[in-house]
Amino acid sequence: MKSYKAEELFDENGKFIDELAALSPVGNRRMGANPHVNGGRELITLALPTSPITRSKSWAGQVLAEAPRKLGDFFRDIFRMN
Repeated sequence: MKSYKAEELFDENGKFIDELAALSPVGNRRMGANPHVNGGRELITLALPTSPITRSKSWAGQVLAEAPRKLGDFFRDIFRMN
């Protein structure tokens, strides 16, 4: 923990020094305010494929579908819709 050099980052009262605090983004530049990160501002309707994602029947030891393959099918269908 000493390698973090806390004495250079905080003042004697434990407050983050103003010089470094001034480097952090403000307003819409903050990560939590970024519309690409914050799902509360730019909501879009999720386009789900019409084909079923799961298989209805399976038998012990038989592989009908793999999760990555089904996910790939899902994304392929989404990009066809757009």
